Amino acid sequence: MQSFKDLAVTNVWLLLLLNFIREKGTKITLIGDPDQCIYEFSMADATSLTALRDKWNIPEKPLSQSFRCNNQIAAAAGNIAGNSFFAGCGDGKNDHHRPFVVKEPEKGFVRSVTKFQSALERAGINERDCAILCRAHHELESIRGEVMYTNLQGLTKELAQASFFRDCRKDYRRALQIVERSVRSITEESGLWEKVDEQPDSDDARRVTLAIWRFVKSTAALPSVSLSGSEWISRLRERLEELVNRLGIKDTLKLGQKIKRTGLDESQMGFPLFVGQTLFPPIRQETIHQVKGESIDGILVLGSSKFFNTVVDSVSKGVSSEERRLAYIAMTRARHLLVVGLPAAHFDKHGDKWVGWGFAVL
Repeated sequence: MQSFKDLAVTNVWLLLLLNFIREKGTKITLIGDPDQCIYEFSMADATSLTALRDKWNIPEKPLSQSFRCNNQIAAAAGNIAGNSFFAGCGDGKNDHHRPFVVKEPEKGFVRSVTKFQSALERAGINERDCAILCRAHHELESIRGEVMYTNLQGLTKELAQASFFRDCRKDYRRALQIVERSVRSITEESGLWEKVDEQPDSDDARRVTLAIWRFVKSTAALPSVSLSGSEWISRLRERLEELVNRLGIKDTLKLGQKIKRTGLDESQMGFPLFVGQTLFPPIRQETIHQVKGESIDGILVLGSSKFFNTVVDSVSKGVSSEERRLAYIAMTRARHLLVVGLPAAHFDKHGDKWVGWGFAVL
């Protein structure tokens, strides 16, 4: 017998394979939760599990208890998912171990974060065992600080993103990938990359990799994202030209035409490309997609009015939308404390619904 776990997140190609091997006599057990099916952009199908159950007439043994979260959080999340039988692993240890909502008036989510920190302290939960989950990357960037570089365009924007990944996320690998891709696009006519790709273990290939790595690692080379737009662009042109020369490419590259200030007006040129928040350095920050499958002591969920409006609309209509499932996944990561930061416009219109689902207002 072959079992397939989390079939609800599979796509059409795996479904074709399952049908094929079953026709050949393989016995199949399907295990999964349709409410946790996300990644629609990669053809994940939330109806696949129930469709195969009906098609193959498979006996169903539903599991309605979560061993991840307490009863109060499970009840609220169950209302979001439309599963009134969903239960947790026991009551919260105190009155602060439960789900809350916060009315958020600011784009930077400062009030939500402050309220979350206070709730963690009352609940006796360490900040380092918690996470702030955002629906999208632009919200993630908002809570990390004020982002200016997104106004840039083309190659300049890509290299600014490399600075951001290195300086703010400490993601050196991603920064390295961006810089190498950018350098390749600048020097694609040189013939260098054909040699590197054909002989990746050669001395020349290692020399190129080391040169780009040193460029990425040092703020004296790839400029810090905390510099003003004017200084960052000027310094990037100089250091990028030095890197290209170090790689042995002597052609005139006209970097001034490739590294442009397009997208930044005069006032923005004098401000840092990124102004970091110092509000919550110990608390982990991720998108919802990045924590699927985890259990975390305390969770703050953040999103736009559009996101939460879609969640409420889907619950009201009984529709299984991607947004509704994402909200459910985010909420069921929380073991002891769940806080949802609702934008003021959404809260004013729908706050009573959240209270009815079991959320207290902070």
